[in-house]
Amino acid sequence: MPVQKMDFKISIYCSKCKVAIFRAIAKLEGIDQVMIDGEKGMVTVIGEVDPVRVATQLRKVRPAIIQSVGVYKPPEKKEEKKDEKKDEKKVEKKEEKKDEKKEEKKEHHALPACCNHCNGQTIVFADPVQGCTIF
Repeated sequence: MPVQKMDFKISIYCSKCKVAIFRAIAKLEGIDQVMIDGEKGMVTVIGEVDPVRVATQLRKVRPAIIQSVGVYKPPEKKEEKKDEKKDEKKVEKKEEKKDEKKEEKKEHHALPACCNHCNGQTIVFADPVQGCTIF
């Protein structure tokens, strides 16, 4: 079986959900890489494993939908040419990236530690009137 890239749509409410999803996937053999994006609710799995088995494991934790399945092509490494102009551009880009990372850190919202979905909390309304309520 060739190495495949699988994308799943899943609801991720908190960091505890994220850990539960990761643990469910980690039980499978043949997985090379797992990427979980909590903001988008996407799980990307790369490896030699059946997508249906991955979806089954994910559905044990949360409802999951298979978005896409395809052959994984690793990114090709490009040879770097040693020119002064390119070195100067790289330095400028690095400085810009540092500024962007600082801005992203400010805007990044972390997932809460736990949510009601993970705790399994239920709300029960008790009737304060005791006895017969038929009139």
